[in-house]
Amino acid sequence: MCDCLNVAFVKIILSVREDYLHKLLELKQLSAQEAINYNLLDKNIRYPLNNFSREDAKTVIQGLTERSQYHLEPELIDALVEDLSAELGEVRPIELQVVGAQLQDERILSLSKYQQFRPNKLIERYLKELIRDCGEENERAALLVLYLLTDETQKRPFKTRAELAIELAELEDVNKLELVLEILVRSGLVVLFPEVPERYQLIHDYLVDLIRVLQQDELSLQEQVKKLRQQVQQSELEISRLNSELRHNKQAKHQENHPQTGSDLLGELKELRKRDEVSRVERDRLLSEIEQQKLQAELIETEKQRKNQTKVNRILKHALVASSLGLLILSASIGMAFYQGRKAVIAASEAASASSEALFALGKDIDSLREGLRAAKKLDKAIFPNPQTQQLVKTALYQATYGMRVREINRLEGHTSDINSVAISPDNLIIASASSDETVNLWQKNGKKLHTLKGHSRRVNSVAFSPDSTMLVSGSADGTIRFWSRDGKPLKTIISGQQLVNSVAWSPDGQFIASGGFDSTVRLWSRDGKLLTTLIGHSNSVTSIAWSPNGNAMASSSSDTTVKLWSLDGKLLTTLPGSGKGDTVFSVAWSPDGNMLATGSWDKRVKLWSRDGKLLKTFDGHKDVVANVAFSPDGNAIASASWDRTVKLWNLDGKVLEMLKGHSDWVSSLSFSRDGQMLASASRDTNVKLWRWKYVPLKSIQAHSKSVSKLSYSLKGDLFASASEDNTVKIWSPEGKLQHELIGHKKEVWDASFSPNGQILATASEDKTVKLWSRDGKLINTLAGHEDAVLSVDWSPNGEILATASADKTVKLWSPDGKLIKTLKGHKDIVNWVSFSPDGDLIASASDDTMVKIWSQEGKLKKNLPGHSRSVFAVAWSNDGKVLASASLDTTVRLWTPEGKQFKPLYGNGESFKSVSFSPDGRIIATLSEDKIKLWNRESNLELAINAENDTFASFTFTPDGKTLVTGSSSGKVIYRDLADTEIDKLLGKGCELLQDYLQNNIKVAGSDRTLCQ
Repeated sequence: MCDCLNVAFVKIILSVREDYLHKLLELKQLSAQEAINYNLLDKNIRYPLNNFSREDAKTVIQGLTERSQYHLEPELIDALVEDLSAELGEVRPIELQVVGAQLQDERILSLSKYQQFRPNKLIERYLKELIRDCGEENERAALLVLYLLTDETQKRPFKTRAELAIELAELEDVNKLELVLEILVRSGLVVLFPEVPERYQLIHDYLVDLIRVLQQDELSLQEQVKKLRQQVQQSELEISRLNSELRHNKQAKHQENHPQTGSDLLGELKELRKRDEVSRVERDRLLSEIEQQKLQAELIETEKQRKNQTKVNRILKHALVASSLGLLILSASIGMAFYQGRKAVIAASEAASASSEALFALGKDIDSLREGLRAAKKLDKAIFPNPQTQQLVKTALYQATYGMRVREINRLEGHTSDINSVAISPDNLIIASASSDETVNLWQKNGKKLHTLKGHSRRVNSVAFSPDSTMLVSGSADGTIRFWSRDGKPLKTIISGQQLVNSVAWSPDGQFIASGGFDSTVRLWSRDGKLLTTLIGHSNSVTSIAWSPNGNAMASSSSDTTVKLWSLDGKLLTTLPGSGKGDTVFSVAWSPDGNMLATGSWDKRVKLWSRDGKLLKTFDGHKDVVANVAFSPDGNAIASASWDRTVKLWNLDGKVLEMLKGHSDWVSSLSFSRDGQMLASASRDTNVKLWRWKYVPLKSIQAHSKSVSKLSYSLKGDLFASASEDNTVKIWSPEGKLQHELIGHKKEVWDASFSPNGQILATASEDKTVKLWSRDGKLINTLAGHEDAVLSVDWSPNGEILATASADKTVKLWSPDGKLIKTLKGHKDIVNWVSFSPDGDLIASASDDTMVKIWSQEGKLKKNLPGHSRSVFAVAWSNDGKVLASASLDTTVRLWTPEGKQFKPLYGNGESFKSVSFSPDGRIIATLSEDKIKLWNRESNLELAINAENDTFASFTFTPDGKTLVTGSSSGKVIYRDLADTEIDKLLGKGCELLQDYLQNNIKVAGSDRTLCQ
């Protein structure tokens, strides 16, 4: 922009509010431009945009709508101007902007449609929509935060986060503040001033009145004030009564009750709370005094009663009756208190579990797990929790603990501004973070802060450890390079002469340091700080430096769009071509073997290059600038950090392995630990996140290249088969070791089933055939006879009959040697599933015709089971044969007796069921939809929902011992889930293990949360 100011035919206009003009003075480079006379506040270059007159407002509206082909009725324009100018006689531009956006969103083109929003209700609607964006559970907190950013003088004061937290804590859960502030700032309604400390302010004065009116209309707050007002009145009346009872000669002071008019509900609420507390203390004091008087009276009375035993007995009798009544009243009170307490605990558990699931979806792993643990802890305090709450809590905690993705294991918080660089020491014990707050922080890998290194006078752009981990070096915008000991002591300072130092890096042998600067040079320094050589060749700022693994070359990236490779003596070896479009290359990294380089740049891409400068691969996927790249220690993955707030992990073919979400601002830097177990990411959100990037909470195997359509165990459990849409079937050992790959089908394989003795595997395919294989993978026979795809296959318990279901609307029965026994006709559409009852006497079939049919072993139709309204995809028998389950796209699983009587169905709440199965002991019913597997008990109560994440579920089965649920995914992966791990106690243990370091060492963890796992 500074260059553009010196171009005669280019004019730059900065749109700034007048009360923010002083901010321009902080732009030092801008303030030295001759084009603006060295005075950014000169009136000759300031052009105020005032409120519009009514006529000007009409002209503006007409002009804008005509150009956009958004035609408003003239009567509507007149009404708009009348409403918007009613207060001042003029129209505020920002108010016109907000109303215009609302008109467009609501498609309001005529005066008749606008009438319902008069006067100025569109702006009120705009505010309410922003508040709703915070989520239903946070709406009240959002309105309160907006209210706290106003005052009684109709102004909008500055408030720090700490001040807002203190004030909000009196009225609402303060844990909601962070999310609410983030949404309000990003919406533009609240401005964040990133000084130290950060301050917040409402965007404009004209919103103050409206927000305070909305606060008065907030029903829950009015109700709270009303109840508290009544409570205070009752307390003060009780105090008056107690004073009268004491018959004090000295007149007791009675606080007058003057209810406020409602002009400030929050003010009244605070005042009422103070009065309530005073009343409570005074009431307790008076009751104590009365109790003492009663005790004294009882002593006197007891002495009198000794003289008259009859009178004593009568008094005791009366006392007994009174005590009984008191006990009854007390019991009722305790019962009501118990009910209300239980209800509150359950509600808190459900709220925490919902919060956990929402945070998990946002990629905030630590917050999700913390909320999941909190939900489980609260539930543990509930007496007789209902099954629904138990399921919600268990589901949220299971997902947060066993979600199949890279895991955020800790968060380093302590910087007060952007973090520009992060580095993990080669010995994996210390993490260094460099920040715009002019400091470098050193941390233990458990998250405990060790030292804050102070000395730089401007932002610190880069930090790097020496290969032996004993020293580190930092480069800063103050133009210096500083050396520090491992324990944080300053050792040496170099004046680099590079204006700003953007990058520093140690040579692999620890003898040299390279620095890249704003002056377009790379400089090479000895370990003791002596300048050895200056590498000149870039035409713009050098953004990143990287040494080759053997130390005989360096790579430098630049804003000139190129990457250059240099020898140690300063000779230019090669140049990786830039885009020619001004796309700054922000980062360059060598592969561990030194044969490749990765770059990240302004064009949102990661590029992979050979050492000689040949472009090997371009990785597209980020939505904003790629600021940093790094190879994993084994060289098989590349991590990229982006301004789109994500980190992506790629394989060398450019496939995204994982996307790490959770940062709330640009991600600027990455560092792998040398042992390959951890990845650190630094962000402008002032946080460093530590990821267990090879975290595998569940055992899995990449079984196929396409969706796993069926999983089937042998009866003994010594083998299992996986069928796939990649046209293959594979046989595995129980541990997941591949035994045989069965190739023979020409199209997708939909089903596989072992014979009862485990010697033969039958497979059904889209190619209209069924194939029989030996357990060692040899093809025995091919059964041809169906006229369309074969979708399901099942053996009779004695192994003498094989049943197949087909898209040709039939079920066929075969002998083991492949002879057709019978064709069962009756379905009017595709038959999706066939299954023998455990005793072999019955066969159940499910069809797209919405019908379940039960046949005899001989193929005679015995029963039609109507009830579903859409395609039935699967049927399954319980092991005792007393229950048949059918899964349908109509979002139900229906449970039947063999005679056709129905039990209570399982409802999917909008989810179409594609499969159903009983656990071997019959205690669990598992159902499958694309994004969920649900586990139910025999009473039809949902116990756990397992959510799919970046994949969808395609198949599942129980192991024969019933201890493990095995799932197949649409990406060809098979995953094992130990069902014992789904119990709350196990989940709490695992969750606390994952969160231990964060809870113990993070400075921002609330005191109540530190004891979550104690």
